[in-house]
Amino acid sequence: MREIEHIADEVDEKHLVEESTGFVYERMCTMSLDEALCVLRSTIKDLEDDINFPMETLYRIRRLLEAKRSTDYNEDPELYELDARIEAAWIKFHSPYPEIRAVTDPSDDPNIPIETLRVYMLGIIWVIIGSFINEIFFYRQPRLQLDSTVLQLLLYPCGKLTEYLPDWGFWIRSSRYSMNPGPWNAKEQMLATIILNIGAERGFFMTYVVAMREEQFFNQKFIDFGFMFLMNVSMIFMGFGFSGVLRKWVVSPQKTMWPTVLPTLALNRALLITEKKTSTNGWTISSYRFFFIVFGASFVYFFFPEYIFKALSVFNWITWINPKSVTLAIICGQNLGLGFNPISTFDWAVVNLSDPLVVPFFSVMNKYAGMFFSSFLLLGMYWTNYKFTAYLPPNSNDVYDKYGDSFDVGRVMDENKLLNVTAYRTYSPLYISMGGILQTSAFFMVCTLSLSYVLLTERKRIWQVTKQTYQQFRHPRAASVSAASGDPLTRGMDQYKTVPDWWFAVIFLVSFAFLVIAITVYPTNVPIWSVIVIMILAFVVLIPGTFIYATTGYAYRFHNVSVILAGFIVPGNGLAALIGRAIASCTDEQAQTYLSDMKMAHYARLPPRPVFRAQIIAAFFQTFVTIGGVQFLFASIPDMCSLTQKQRFLCPSARAFFVDALIYGVIGPERMLNDLYPALKYCFVVGVGIAVVFVSLRSKFSNALRYIHPVIIVSGIASWGSNLNLSHYTPGVIMSFIFMFYIKRYFLGWWTKYNFVLTAALSAGVAFSALFILLTLYYSRTNFEWWGNTISTSGVDGAMKDGLLPIPGEGFGLKEGEYW
Repeated sequence: MREIEHIADEVDEKHLVEESTGFVYERMCTMSLDEALCVLRSTIKDLEDDINFPMETLYRIRRLLEAKRSTDYNEDPELYELDARIEAAWIKFHSPYPEIRAVTDPSDDPNIPIETLRVYMLGIIWVIIGSFINEIFFYRQPRLQLDSTVLQLLLYPCGKLTEYLPDWGFWIRSSRYSMNPGPWNAKEQMLATIILNIGAERGFFMTYVVAMREEQFFNQKFIDFGFMFLMNVSMIFMGFGFSGVLRKWVVSPQKTMWPTVLPTLALNRALLITEKKTSTNGWTISSYRFFFIVFGASFVYFFFPEYIFKALSVFNWITWINPKSVTLAIICGQNLGLGFNPISTFDWAVVNLSDPLVVPFFSVMNKYAGMFFSSFLLLGMYWTNYKFTAYLPPNSNDVYDKYGDSFDVGRVMDENKLLNVTAYRTYSPLYISMGGILQTSAFFMVCTLSLSYVLLTERKRIWQVTKQTYQQFRHPRAASVSAASGDPLTRGMDQYKTVPDWWFAVIFLVSFAFLVIAITVYPTNVPIWSVIVIMILAFVVLIPGTFIYATTGYAYRFHNVSVILAGFIVPGNGLAALIGRAIASCTDEQAQTYLSDMKMAHYARLPPRPVFRAQIIAAFFQTFVTIGGVQFLFASIPDMCSLTQKQRFLCPSARAFFVDALIYGVIGPERMLNDLYPALKYCFVVGVGIAVVFVSLRSKFSNALRYIHPVIIVSGIASWGSNLNLSHYTPGVIMSFIFMFYIKRYFLGWWTKYNFVLTAALSAGVAFSALFILLTLYYSRTNFEWWGNTISTSGVDGAMKDGLLPIPGEGFGLKEGEYW
């Protein structure tokens, strides 16, 4: 039949759509032409400006609505009616997005067992394993991670094994909790995956612990298990409170698609839906078998870039031409420079830094465009010695004194770890690299740009949801607002009990109490009122950030603004600035993690209350495991966080946090933004201007600017100053073009079946191989020294300390008395 052929053309994977096709076909048969046209008009109105809505579908709907001018349909009115009803039926009863239709079902069975004992048992076991591994390797550059899709694949065989357990359990009220209620099903798999997705994350606050406690950073000896526990619990669970408010804005609406959750959903279907042995673009191998073949190959291969032939990871071959050339290292170097190198790595850990097989192609290209074009600005300003940057490495995340050495924070702090102004004036101003200047300016622009851009483009939806939320607050017994939603997935969730708002409020208040205890009992010197101000700021900036994350798959943070605010509130106190940044950053990151899992549960038709309980339990276990992971690192890894650490445990994020706290906490934002870098403060105004100009242009040239996102472009500029450069992102752009554009467009069946499995398998192989190498070869101090392991770090590029200009003996920059 035509409707089945139509869907097969879209998905090219019949075993994924047969059941959905039958469901939608039955509804289509009862739909009139007038009703279909009404659905299509509403779709154009709501989704015409949606960057994720396929242009092919948009053109097809427009053609249907303008049928009177189409000679094809005038000759065959029955064909016109059929096409209109088919298109409208899939939108009204399933989803307007083909990606969502490929990973969800239009129908739901509410009687499937979900919250079983085996789900919690397996979830907690893998939380312990996953969060420990992810916590350890987060401090490595490039970092390694067992993401949710990888853990999901490891979880699946464990779930199947539980089918052989005895069926024992207990009753609570009218619900029975059983160890083995039957075959391991898709909803159990998804709930367990949500447990993993929360619990197997790294401990966001633990990176700040490293920056506080490590000797080469703030070296705070008072930080013990009690402080880590109180702060970690507080940061993890305050995000729940924020997510409880935002869930109505970014979970229920269908435009908030959350691209990053689709791999997990697709993999769940591949694992639990029995595959027929059919040819998909010539491939007949099952998804699960494909995973283990790629996993094994990835596991073995990673020994080469990680241990046997490290030049495959940092393939800075251009600098080998003249290793002593500073100019060549600055332009093409991967350690020191800007990374202009078309073939820069053969290491999946580097290629996967931009999630090229997950994040939409337009997001990857927008970010890379911002980074690429700003590199010429960086070079121009660097070569003209703007703000004395030519004396320093061009793209370092470190801070320097006037002699080009790392800024010695101990020389400018008193015994209370506060700024000693006299010592600071005698010692040196604090300088940052050209990359650091670009990064800071971009962060400032993104803050106001994103807020302005979202308010201008999403103001109607924000206002509508706000009014609906207010009406529900006034009339809690009224029908759910989702009943009026145009999204069938949202309407279908009305059969399940929602989580009351007061549940989130209680968790938020308890976690806030933990925060107050931590910062008052321990000598942090942080006033409570400053914490409240920063929390309000964190929630305000979380709104546009989450909207953009939910539609583009790209997440960014506003921690720079919070650390500046803390620097104004508690001047001269680097630790207070670091804690202020942690409050804003950690709560926002946790909130977005919870919200993305809520959306994943929304797609999988999981009841909200079991999901809520699963998230709470997973977060509780994660608290202890991540603390243990950090303790293990400091006890086991020599020279931890040093730039010369052999296993590349360089702690780049902790170092970046320390640098920001040093700049805006100890030295202070007034000195940095007035004495040294006064132009930076105007970036806030520039961000608003970019938003206004772009929205105005987009209203006139909507098609030409459809896939251009100003926030992501400017965020690409913020990639500088982090020891990452073009060489770390160019391979990801190539891979994204191949898989997320070319193969997705021309081989959709293969892409649907294998793409997300491929990225999961590669990542799993790398992560387990790295762990094996660490616990065997590196832990036993087994070294493998030869040319292939030393060439990448030899020469100027490997030194990571040289600038373009030689530093005078008396130092460079402002002289004593020229700064305060």
